[in-house]
Amino acid sequence: MKNLISSMVILVLCSFLLINCAPGNKKQIAPDFLTATIEGETFALKDHLRGQGGNRVLILAFFNTGCKPCEEDLRYLQKVYGQYKEGGLDVVCIFTEHSNKPDIIKKFTHKLDLKFPVLLDKDGTISKRYNVTGLPCQYVIDGEGFLRFRYLGCCEGVKASLEENLRELLSLPEAF
Repeated sequence: MKNLISSMVILVLCSFLLINCAPGNKKQIAPDFLTATIEGETFALKDHLRGQGGNRVLILAFFNTGCKPCEEDLRYLQKVYGQYKEGGLDVVCIFTEHSNKPDIIKKFTHKLDLKFPVLLDKDGTISKRYNVTGLPCQYVIDGEGFLRFRYLGCCEGVKASLEENLRELLSLPEAF
């Protein structure tokens, strides 16, 4: 009985962590930013989104190296990226100002064998623009550059909702 109650409490809490970024018909453009990758290359969101249109979707994910759920979420996002990239999914990972040492981030991400860009938010500007209040945190941006969903945390309810919304935005069948 305790396990059932605990599971229900976790499910309810996870359901509160999904936040729709565009309530009603109001659409919000994803805030643009310019930063560096862990390799030192320049990255501008507007350049990454330019010309995508259609059923392209970008997950913009915020992490830091000291966050244990972040490691689990990065593994999960790598799996999701591998599963949906042919359908139009891109993932960009941003490490917050709390873990802005590129050498530590390189070790951390190399261990996870990530196949998507890893960016730095050295002064916290990007996190502030996106109102990141906890980690891990993901924003789903459609091909037109609009914020569609925000997810906070890495529980099973968040994962299920994220994948359901990805399939819908990418116009993919349920069994994809």
